Amino acid sequence: MRNIETILNDETYKNSAKIIPKRNKRSISSKRLLIEHIEFAVEFGKSDMLDLASHHMGMIEYYKLDIILPVITGLLILVSLLSYVIYKIFRKLVHIKN
Repeated sequence: MRNIETILNDETYKNSAKIIPKRNKRSISSKRLLIEHIEFAVEFGKSDMLDLASHHMGMIEYYKLDIILPVITGLLILVSLLSYVIYKIFRKLVHIKN
């Protein structure tokens, strides 16, 4: 009894019931659409415009190494320079105290 009340009162079931007639009244059925796609593929063959752009990329471009490597190199140089400056400042401070 409880399940029947849930079905009658729950909004999700009402929304699903409204969608079902729309799905059944498609202008082209799913089966017919599939047949048309297959017929198109048979008639015209492989279409290059449907290939992904990544299919034609090299390894460096695909993995974005042309962007990542310069950024990592720049960060390493920046960290090295900061470490060197901090080292020099620390040495001067220690030298002044002695």
